[in-house]
Amino acid sequence: MNEKYLKKENETKLDYIVRLVKNKAEYDLDYVELFKIAFGVELAPDECRKRFYGIKMIIEELDKIKYNTISEDN
Repeated sequence: MNEKYLKKENETKLDYIVRLVKNKAEYDLDYVELFKIAFGVELAPDECRKRFYGIKMIIEELDKIKYNTISEDN
């Protein structure tokens, strides 16, 4: 397995999943590979794709919340 897919020593599981999702295209991962690496499960390609977009939407919303919280504090 390519080293860039591995969880880094300083990463939480959540940080690891976020990195894989955000870099899916750069890492040239298909949906099934991503889920197998991140979660250790092998699902049908359509199921992985659907779940991927749900996870991606949640990450984007969490990023907005984090950004807004930081902006409000400064």
